[in-house]
Amino acid sequence: MPIDLTMPTVAAMVSQVSPSVEVQSVAPLAGGNINAVFEITCMKPPTKLVLKSYDDTNHWKMEKEVFVYGLLANRQGVTVPTVLVTDASKTLWPQNYIIMTKLDGVMLRETADAMSAEQICSVYREMGLMLKQVHQVRFDAFGYIGARVIEPKTSNADYMQCQFERKLDEFQRLGGDPLIRQAVRSYIDANTFLFGSCLSPSLCHNDFHDANVMVSRETGRLVGILDVENAVAGDPLLDIAKTAIYPSQGNGPKIESLLEGYGELPPDWNARIRMYQLCHSLELWDWIMASDPSTPWLPAIVENIRRLARSSE
Repeated sequence: MPIDLTMPTVAAMVSQVSPSVEVQSVAPLAGGNINAVFEITCMKPPTKLVLKSYDDTNHWKMEKEVFVYGLLANRQGVTVPTVLVTDASKTLWPQNYIIMTKLDGVMLRETADAMSAEQICSVYREMGLMLKQVHQVRFDAFGYIGARVIEPKTSNADYMQCQFERKLDEFQRLGGDPLIRQAVRSYIDANTFLFGSCLSPSLCHNDFHDANVMVSRETGRLVGILDVENAVAGDPLLDIAKTAIYPSQGNGPKIESLLEGYGELPPDWNARIRMYQLCHSLELWDWIMASDPSTPWLPAIVENIRRLARSSE
């Protein structure tokens, strides 16, 4: 626990939720690579809360989480943490922070090895159903979400063209293969019409994978979803493509189950998902090259970009 985060300080924070709550313990939680995250165990009544801190540079992320979780609060078929306290005053602690409820369960990634193939497919069907409900939240413009849509675009084509340009520029800056870059550029030019199929932007989680999904320890059923820091207003298929791009053993049956739970898709869904997977793969390559170019599975990402950009497939 940070030296300035004392038990009396945490107790004062929690008293904003309810003056009668007693704090028993505070412990760091896994994750929180940028923002420190803690589990608060309370007595009277016994409950667990999550404290998440943000320095001033990442204050906008706090506003975003509060905004997006607020959009999903009380939405039928969607379970997310409830934000109980938002404090940027720094009167109790020299950090911006939020306190929210803790979803009861374990990350799917942590328990998947102990689950049967049937159980995993069942969870992915539930995930598809929940993701469908997330996508019922609509926006007036396409773009990255903060406490609102940032740099809003009036069409999906404008938004996605901008995204590809940024990612390809970064790909070039980081030393990406110019032949691959040209292949991607040619593929986009030949398939730009696909972007026009989405006329209305939806809330996209944009990081919907097994580390952001909570399941019950006892039943293996879906509990809820976490981590909305990457959320965008875009084509719902952009979201599904992000889930499908994560490399994982036995990924095929999982995605088939996700799509089964999600329900009806538009006729051109497969082509659009492929285009969006190309965008996500470029983004992943750019991020890894900038942060840890020695990552052993980087060549696999390069090959995936090359494969997706082949117009003949």
